[in-house]
Amino acid sequence: MVQLQTRLPLFSHVVFSDKGYLIPRADGRVLAGSTLEFAGFEKNVTAEGLHRILALAMELCPALGSAPVQETWAGLRPYTDDHLPILGAGPLPGLFLATGHFRNGILLAPLTARLMAQAVLGETPSVDLTPFRFERFPRR
Repeated sequence: MVQLQTRLPLFSHVVFSDKGYLIPRADGRVLAGSTLEFAGFEKNVTAEGLHRILALAMELCPALGSAPVQETWAGLRPYTDDHLPILGAGPLPGLFLATGHFRNGILLAPLTARLMAQAVLGETPSVDLTPFRFERFPRR
């Protein structure tokens, strides 16, 4: 991921393509991402990854070419064998899980937060969480 800074926001909605995305913030920050490297638990920003993200950012919004780079980071993205997140009550009383979003975590965070808040508060979630239960995977 790369954080760029502009004086004023250049756009107001998430911009995405099949190569990545740009997420604007009201203060002029723009989050640009992302890469996909199966590197185990190594969290390193690589020159190649940084190059890909910056090239994508300037392709989607050429005005970002003059924006200062404020921060870069790498993270781990848990995923599941069926490519669906795990959401809802966990295996222990009072434990709730929200994991396995893989590449879409940053995009699904607002929806996941709402659904998990509903579940934790004992409300009926506005989306059926049955397909996302952790029990769908056999114990090993």
